[in-house]
Amino acid sequence: MNTPYANIFEEQPHYTEPKPTIDLANPVCPSSGKTSVPAANEGRYSSITLRADRPSVLELRLNDAERDRLGIALRAIEYCDAGSARYIAAVRRAAQMALPEIVLAVLAEQRTALQPRACLVLDNLPLDAHVHGSPCGAEAGLMHKSGHVSENLAVAIASLIGEPYSIAFEGRDIVNNLTPQPGHEREYTGLGSDVELDFHIENAALKFVKDLNVSPMGLVLTGVRDDPCRPKTRIACAHDALAYLDEVDLATDKL
Repeated sequence: MNTPYANIFEEQPHYTEPKPTIDLANPVCPSSGKTSVPAANEGRYSSITLRADRPSVLELRLNDAERDRLGIALRAIEYCDAGSARYIAAVRRAAQMALPEIVLAVLAEQRTALQPRACLVLDNLPLDAHVHGSPCGAEAGLMHKSGHVSENLAVAIASLIGEPYSIAFEGRDIVNNLTPQPGHEREYTGLGSDVELDFHIENAALKFVKDLNVSPMGLVLTGVRDDPCRPKTRIACAHDALAYLDEVDLATDKL
């Protein structure tokens, strides 16, 4: 994922008023002084929020027009489950043309930064028009929704912050379904649903495969179907937790 960032070419809509200039290191609204950039002028601008309680997590929200424009671009691309280079280039190009400039700048910074943010949260993104179930076992996601917008979206965002790939033992497609499965409710894996999954490093052992480090630098998750009664996906930065550990815990952590 640490490859050079490509040039961006984007079609921008014509606004009657100039956009505010935003410092990504300190995204403060020029008019209010709050640590956010609100969707001003009837929602024509994206919003960016850097919360004081989670400085390592940056939250971005598209306005409805931006969401719809991105959705139209992604629906026009046929999903390639093998993740061919041509397909990845197509969804990357579509996202570059459809996403607003400030969001592209944040993603570019995440890709090239020596110390990238722990997490980016993107909200109000396009999804398939109809989602009526969840895949079970080896079922394809298309059996339960009207298209491949969510897959194209995940690959597009991943391609703007790194080089997307998947791991064969988790699934054969470039995008794999993470869904609770009947009969696995009490398992502490992505298949479970009645228990909280313990803290872990995603595929940490892949750092030591045949003297190569093929462990992913990041993980892209797209929320497609929510169950409000089940465990949530929680977001936190391990670096922030270090401030709460004593010397004994820190020494143990280094072993």
